[in-house]
Amino acid sequence: MNPSHNQLAKVSAIIAAYNEQDTIAEVVRRFKYNLLIDEVIVVSDGSTDLTAECARKAGAIVIELIQNVGKGDALDAGVTMAKNDLLLFADGDLIGLTDMMITALVKKATMEHYDMFTLIRDRGVERLQQYFYTEYNIGGERILSRKLWNMIPAEDRHGFKVELALNYYALNVGLEVGQELAEGLKQVIKERKRGLILGFIARVDMFAQCFWAYGKLFVFQRPHALS
Repeated sequence: MNPSHNQLAKVSAIIAAYNEQDTIAEVVRRFKYNLLIDEVIVVSDGSTDLTAECARKAGAIVIELIQNVGKGDALDAGVTMAKNDLLLFADGDLIGLTDMMITALVKKATMEHYDMFTLIRDRGVERLQQYFYTEYNIGGERILSRKLWNMIPAEDRHGFKVELALNYYALNVGLEVGQELAEGLKQVIKERKRGLILGFIARVDMFAQCFWAYGKLFVFQRPHALS
């Protein structure tokens, strides 16, 4: 991490959310109440429910996208508005997010000088990511610099591919990256939010995007830092 990212560095929290009216307010409040977070930006990614309204009432700066563009492009809209160079990404459907988790994540960048650090959710197979190399991590709760974000070509920022792209470009230039399990941090599953069929379709689509991105980046364009 750049030496300027010290313990006084200001952090912009950016939350991409699609129809998360039941959870977004609590997630926003967690970030708003943390003294290390300078601003909270919620990007309502074409939501058709009260996501934007709930986020705004909770104190977030809200960007409302007319149509659903996917996670990567929604995050990009948030980064464009963010005023700080240290960015903390989070999902809008988190359960169990604590002030301690947020503080620990920020300190990984500002005091331990990681260029990117990711929390592993305490849910099912996601827990297994703690035993694998960071290139596999698709966690949505991560802190990084704007410089790293700007390294990613537009073609690799779409959808869920963006998380693997962040891993790839960080490792490709030899940046310091890390991850750890956040015990108690969970997420509302897609099947519960969207119904069994639509939720399953959304899950399949997410994994398909991730597998495609992993093959493209780590198999055919293996990063120099790992070769």
